Amino acid sequence: LANRHRPPANVIVSNVRGPDRMLTVGGRKLKRFYSVGPILGGMGLNLTAWSYAGQLNVTALGNHQTLPHIHEITNRLEYALQDLEQAIAKAKAA
Repeated sequence: LANRHRPPANVIVSNVRGPDRMLTVGGRKLKRFYSVGPILGGMGLNLTAWSYAGQLNVTALGNHQTLPHIHEITNRLEYALQDLEQAIAKAKAA
């Protein structure tokens, strides 16, 4: 299908609130939870974020043809989130 039709978007961003408490699988603690979404030909980027037990886990999938250097996005993600936290703190203080 992807070879016959262009995807309806070139970026998908999804976030899902996960459980607030740590889960167990087979009696063992599930330490982290990552999820992935679709990536089709012609689509450049899929960012999926899940909260889980006080964590924020982000998965980035990219199409190498349209986004050959996905690490440039993921390397800057931590700094962008820090900027967002600072902006929120500043807005709350005002």
